[in-house]
Amino acid sequence: QLIEDDGYLEWEDTSTAPPDLSKFRSGSGVGRAADQDALEIEFERLPPSKVTEFLAGRDNSLTPERGIRKLNLETGKLQPADFPNKGRALLLVHGTFSNGDRIVDSFLNSEPGRAFLDAANQRYGGNLYTFDHPTLAAGPILNAIDLQRAIAVGDATVDLVCHSRGGLVA
Repeated sequence: QLIEDDGYLEWEDTSTAPPDLSKFRSGSGVGRAADQDALEIEFERLPPSKVTEFLAGRDNSLTPERGIRKLNLETGKLQPADFPNKGRALLLVHGTFSNGDRIVDSFLNSEPGRAFLDAANQRYGGNLYTFDHPTLAAGPILNAIDLQRAIAVGDATVDLVCHSRGGLVA
């Protein structure tokens, strides 16, 4: 399972049975065997590789805006916004090599897409959002954690429209 410890995400293996601690037990409670020591190793943080730097740079150009953004259908523009605490909201989650602006533009530039956004705007009371996330240098699980943190602010009902990798994130 993935746990957060003081701001760090760590994987914890919960698939195995707990260790046998009977050799540590004494009549007065749990003790520690004299020959058992804990080993703590601190590893030096390595700089990012050239590949990671390249991918992060591509992410910055593909998704310069990150997080939740709200669509103003009158202007056709997305603006950073907090997710609503209540009511219903439609959330669009893009795929690899994309962003919220591209999704919105593709809807606005077609007659069926524009009709969809007009109907959604009425149905959701203007609560149309995108979630912009890096798709190359960060894995879907990290994006999913960011998405969960962004939308878990209240009791809003969320309907999702996702494309490709956006479905993994959602």
